[in-house]
Amino acid sequence: MGFVGGAAGLSDQTMDITVEEDDGEVSGEVRFNPAQLTLDVQCADSDADGMVIVGGQATADSEDGTPKGGWVAVGIREGDPDGVGVWFPEDDVGSCQELLESFPDDEPLADATADIETG
Repeated sequence: MGFVGGAAGLSDQTMDITVEEDDGEVSGEVRFNPAQLTLDVQCADSDADGMVIVGGQATADSEDGTPKGGWVAVGIREGDPDGVGVWFPEDDVGSCQELLESFPDDEPLADATADIETG
């Protein structure tokens, strides 16, 4: 899926996301291209005020400057259209849960060009 408007840096990206929750364990992957950013998803919060937030670490150094092991959170708002925001914390986060809890309420979202199914 692609993006239009909203969050800076997303309009030229496509995102592929596959995340599953099984018995409280979250796993999956989020890929952004052409940034060549792939996240190993390790946690999710579906109770975040109308959003689903997933978090994980970069699997390798990416074209956008995200280092391998860097924490990144992706916020998804279902709506018409769906919206996505990507957050790169400036401060160190100690855990995936801390990453989710620090996701900014005012993170700008880009409109998705396709439906995102959460739940």
